[in-house]
Amino acid sequence: MNKIFPFLIAISTILTSCEPALYITFENHTGGYASMKVTVDEPNAYFKMKTAGVKEIDFTSAAINAVVEYSYGAGHWDSATISALVKGVSKIEFASGNSIRAITEKEAIRALFEDNIHGKDRNGITIKVK
Repeated sequence: MNKIFPFLIAISTILTSCEPALYITFENHTGGYASMKVTVDEPNAYFKMKTAGVKEIDFTSAAINAVVEYSYGAGHWDSATISALVKGVSKIEFASGNSIRAITEKEAIRALFEDNIHGKDRNGITIKVK
């Protein structure tokens, strides 16, 4: 029994999943206040509505040069998770200073997220508002 126990510990350590945390970070690099709003036609696994009838999620930074991070559990941003992220999103709008930029095309929304994936395990997306 004394020889089996260390073997079982070693095997369980090897077989345990070490998936990284899946997250999206929004960084305000404008030098002023900025916001990002996501308009959702149908809620998905990543953009859930807390109130019925509400279709916008406002990721307004609370302070100048703020960083806001949202964690979604373990995983990787692959084609399937990006598809689930983009599903139902009809518009992403950035506002800073006197300018507003809206992205409404599905391909452009998908590209925004895909182009900003990072990390050794492709587990992070960082959107920098400039």
